[in-house]
Amino acid sequence: MQRIPHTEQQLFLSQLKNEDGFSLVEVLVALILSSIVALGIMQSTLTSYRFSQRMVNDSLAGQLALEKMEEISSISPQTLDDTDDAVEDPVVRNNISFIRTVDVSINADRSRTVAVRVQSKNSHIAIDTTLTNSFALWGER
Repeated sequence: MQRIPHTEQQLFLSQLKNEDGFSLVEVLVALILSSIVALGIMQSTLTSYRFSQRMVNDSLAGQLALEKMEEISSISPQTLDDTDDAVEDPVVRNNISFIRTVDVSINADRSRTVAVRVQSKNSHIAIDTTLTNSFALWGER
């Protein structure tokens, strides 16, 4: 290790003493600016999370509606009528309770229109999805 001569050591220490650090005001301004940036990042992250949760829940509701519509499509359209209207027991997916409502209507041309509505029951994000399909009678025009 090299020894610094006494005069050079004093010169070095005097330079250190003359150097100014950050003032309290500068530190506070930097802290406030970084806090504002951090709040903006947190807000955008939270918004992104809510949006992704909404998309997941919408997808689940659409899947439930499609499952019910496939179940109904396996029934002969001639047998579908207003008596098939129903409100089902809640279905739970991803800890969210969904209620499916089926509405069957007979059109003027005797085709059937089926609407399956799926609503969330206990979610903090309200979900309401409707899937509609028309079934023509075979061999009729």
